[in-house]
Amino acid sequence: SKAVAKNSNTLTFSYYKDGNNLGLIENVTDQTGRSVSYAYENRRLITIIEPDGAVRKFTYDSENRIKDVINPRGITSITNEYDCEGKTVKQSFPDSSVMTYEYDDEQKTCTATEQNGNKVIYT
Repeated sequence: SKAVAKNSNTLTFSYYKDGNNLGLIENVTDQTGRSVSYAYENRRLITIIEPDGAVRKFTYDSENRIKDVINPRGITSITNEYDCEGKTVKQSFPDSSVMTYEYDDEQKTCTATEQNGNKVIYT
C-alpha cells in the first residue's frame, strides 16, 4: 500500500505474505528509496532496522507486552511497567527519570506525569 502526503512525499508499505508474520509490515520505503525494515518473532515486533543500518530492539514480558526498548547502541532507552489490567503505569529512562500514568476509567482519561513533572491529561 502507499501513503501520499500533500507535498507529494510518499511512503510505500510492504507486508509479509506468508507464514506466522502474514499481514505484518515488513518494510516502509520513502520516495528516495530509504527503507525501514521490521522483524517479528511470534507476531511480536523484535527489531526495527533503520536506513543507516541502526537496529532498535524490543523485549517482552510474560504477558507479551513490550518490556524494554533497546537503542542502536545497546542501551535500554525505555523500560515499561504495567498494572494488572495491562495498562502502562510507568516508563523508566537511562537518566533515571520516569514517566507515570494514572487512569480514570469513569472520566475516560489518562494523566501522564512527564519527567519534568508536567502533567498531561489525555481524553
